[in-house]
Amino acid sequence: MAPQQFYDTRIFDRDSNTEARFMTIPRDSVAQPHLFDDVLEAARALDATGVRPLEEPLSVWPAVAAALTEDVKAVELLLREETEERWLLAVSAVAPSARRGFASYCCTAEVIPFPGSPVAGASLVSILDRAKRRAWGTAVGAALGFLVSGPSPLALVTVPGGMIIGGTAAGVARGLEAGLEYKIRCLLGMPHPTPPSEPEREGEAESLPSGQGPRAVEPPAERRAG
Repeated sequence: MAPQQFYDTRIFDRDSNTEARFMTIPRDSVAQPHLFDDVLEAARALDATGVRPLEEPLSVWPAVAAALTEDVKAVELLLREETEERWLLAVSAVAPSARRGFASYCCTAEVIPFPGSPVAGASLVSILDRAKRRAWGTAVGAALGFLVSGPSPLALVTVPGGMIIGGTAAGVARGLEAGLEYKIRCLLGMPHPTPPSEPEREGEAESLPSGQGPRAVEPPAERRAG
C-alpha cells in the first residue's frame, strides 16, 4: 500500500515579518500520476491561470516575490513586462527589498521537501534545474502558473516529479478555504466534501494576461531567514 501524502513547509523571516508557506504534492501521491507526463496539463488540473513553460530556473524568483506581496496587480505586472529592467522595476514596485530578499532565500535555500531517494530538502531552483536537464527533445521540463482560489495569488510550479504551491502562509490558508483544498483532495483521490461556493473576486483570474512567461531574472544575493 502506498499512502497519499504531501508536505507542508512554513518559513518565517523576521526582517520582513513575512511567513511563507509551500505545499509539495508528489507525483506518486496523486490519483492519476500520468498527469505529470505533461507538466502544463498538471498545472491546469488545479485551474491555474497564466500557465506557461518555465525555461530558466531563476525565473521562479519574481513569481515567488509577487506571490509574497499577496497582490493580484503584482502578478499582472509580472506577466505583462517584457524586458529584464521592467521585470525588476515591476517587482520592486510591489515588494519591499526585505521581502524580495526573503523570496530569494525561499527559492535558493534547500528547505523544500521533494521526492527523492529518500525525500530530502531541495531548493526551488535546483528542482527546476534538475527537471530542465532531464527533459528530452521538445518536452517541457517545468511549468509556472498562478492560483487565484482566494483573494491572494499563489505561485504554482509543476515538474514531472510533482508540484509546489507557494505564497504567504495567510494567502495559502485563504486559498485552501476558498476551494484550493477541495481541488487538492480531488487530485489526490481523497474523500472530499461538496466544493465551496466561491464569492465573486472581481475577475482576478480573467484579468491575468496570457503571453510570454517570466524571464530569467537574477535574484538578490541569498540570505538567511530569521
